Amino acid sequence: MDDNDLLKLVLVTTITAMIFIVLMVATFILVKNKENRKTRAYLSEIIDEREKALYAVSIEVHDNISQVLHLGRLNMHILHDQLSGEQKELAAIVSKIMDDVLAEARNIGRTLNKKYLMEKRLIPALRQELNYLNQQRDLHSTLHINGEITTILPEKELMIYRIAQETIQNTLKHAQATHLEISLTYTATHFQMTITDDGKGFIVNRRLLREGLGLRNMADRAQYINGKLSINSKPGVGTKINLNTPIAY
Repeated sequence: MDDNDLLKLVLVTTITAMIFIVLMVATFILVKNKENRKTRAYLSEIIDEREKALYAVSIEVHDNISQVLHLGRLNMHILHDQLSGEQKELAAIVSKIMDDVLAEARNIGRTLNKKYLMEKRLIPALRQELNYLNQQRDLHSTLHINGEITTILPEKELMIYRIAQETIQNTLKHAQATHLEISLTYTATHFQMTITDDGKGFIVNRRLLREGLGLRNMADRAQYINGKLSINSKPGVGTKINLNTPIAY
């Protein structure tokens, strides 16, 4: 075999190898995209079922529970006006409790309702939730907005709100915090939400992230909107939740 034949063989082998590599890469990309489509379809199905369940609860709270509580509160106020002394004081305490319970029920009914939230949009919904926390709970809450607000699809904003909602509920139930801060940052291409509290914190581990239903729901919603969710916490130093996602899907 002369030099020309050897050169031809090397060229043919190199080109064949390059074609093979390109085909392998293309195949990998196609398979990966197909898996991503399956994953997204699966997440969409799960999230849709959750939203249907939350909506059903919100309707039940609005149509039945809130009405019963409202009637009970009216009756208690009437009774309060007819009593005197210690009984009147006791009736006033019960009336205040019923007022608080009714306010809680109304807030639950609103914040579980997908249609209400998508119409209200993210920032007004978050402001309303934090106003409620400041008025009804012993949790001083603030909202900060950085950058020029960019329009995000209502469905995506709903997922962001649900992540914030789950974080707030975890703070109320477990953190023993006195302050909570939500920071929204808009850029031309990305959106970031950071939620911090000054609570007792916890040890973040894989088992907790895997088995914790609330944390798993947050992770599912973040993945559904192509976002990255991080949870940073240590005992005694509070908790920081960070979500970063593209503005567009």
